[in-house]
Amino acid sequence: FASEKIKLEDVKDELALLGNMEAAFRPVTSEYNDLITSIYFGTESGIMVSYDKSADIAAKEDGSEIYYDYFETDWYKQARDNDKVTFIDVYEDSYGKGLMVTCAAPFKDKKGRFAGVVCMDILISNLYKDVVNIELEEATTAYPFMVDKKDDLISPDSEKEESLESTDGVDESVTRAIDLKEAGMTKSKDGYYFFYSPVVLPGWMYCIRVAEAEVMKPVQRMDKMIY
Repeated sequence: FASEKIKLEDVKDELALLGNMEAAFRPVTSEYNDLITSIYFGTESGIMVSYDKSADIAAKEDGSEIYYDYFETDWYKQARDNDKVTFIDVYEDSYGKGLMVTCAAPFKDKKGRFAGVVCMDILISNLYKDVVNIELEEATTAYPFMVDKKDDLISPDSEKEESLESTDGVDESVTRAIDLKEAGMTKSKDGYYFFYSPVVLPGWMYCIRVAEAEVMKPVQRMDKMIY
């Protein structure tokens, strides 16, 4: 519950209905087990239900109730106020797993009134493994990475966010180009090509850095074929 003020007898009917959510969440967590760390929701009445791989870490040894005032969390407030699917800024997981991102969405009752928020947590390292690190065929020097809406580098190898400028080859021209939040390509002074495209919903940029020599390989092969 969100606080000690909430009594079981006051919400027992709602709890009985919410028990059906296990049937909805189980297929999602099973199919995307390697990507989604946890899925949970909090209601306006103060009930929170979580399907979390780390639930045993948070549980008290004596089995007593844990109270969590989620009403003041970013995921609850932003999804409620935005009234749409919302990605919360990347943050460090409280259990030391690494960088995490939360996708939150509001839900409503049958009368169209706000009733709560449902969320899923995704580890950045899992996101890179399943989504970002696409096969780039012969481009052995290619380095894919993500940049968040604050222009920070989202790195799967770090426990905290880093500045975009910390990436090899990035200079002011690359930073300015990515800041436009549009698809495009630019070349840095160090001889790297950067290809980038917006990921609309979270407001991120998906980028790939490739060495100039790698980009020019097809041109060189074509030149040999012609001459």
